[in-house]
Amino acid sequence: MPFRILSLGKSKSQAGLFLGFITYASAFSAPLGGALADRVGKKPILLASSATILCFSVVYAQATQLWLILLTAVVHGVFWSALLASSAAMMIGIIPDTRHAEGLGYWGLASTLAIAAAPAAGLWLLQRGWGWLCFRMGSLAVGMFLIALRFPEKRVQRTGGLEGFCRRHWLRNECSCLP
Repeated sequence: MPFRILSLGKSKSQAGLFLGFITYASAFSAPLGGALADRVGKKPILLASSATILCFSVVYAQATQLWLILLTAVVHGVFWSALLASSAAMMIGIIPDTRHAEGLGYWGLASTLAIAAAPAAGLWLLQRGWGWLCFRMGSLAVGMFLIALRFPEKRVQRTGGLEGFCRRHWLRNECSCLP
């Protein structure tokens, strides 16, 4: 995206704003995304994030105004953070208990390899055109969506907090906070 912003005639500092906006939005919304995944479910968050990131690829392909690109970057960062939190939690649920460290090591290796390969792949795709790069980003989002559809959602009974306390004690007629 910084190269796209530069190609639109914007300055290097404006191109850098994109990276700052998406990074800070992702970092500061991480606890919110994780909490939402715990309450709503990891699979619905993965599906919603993948679908939303597909929409961002369309916006990025068409956007020429810096304000729209930066606004999209903030929302993109929030959904990216939720996707990361949900996928990490889902991985922990999939990896056998006796192999958590090894499984997370492979997951971390995949993330590191992706970060190492992404700039070269992105620059190669950019040579084919900005629209092509956005199309590929959208294709990856569709792939994430289809993969997320295949994973079963483990339902966990959440009894923490005031609601859980009241539900447990109401069942024993000790609490009047629930009907």
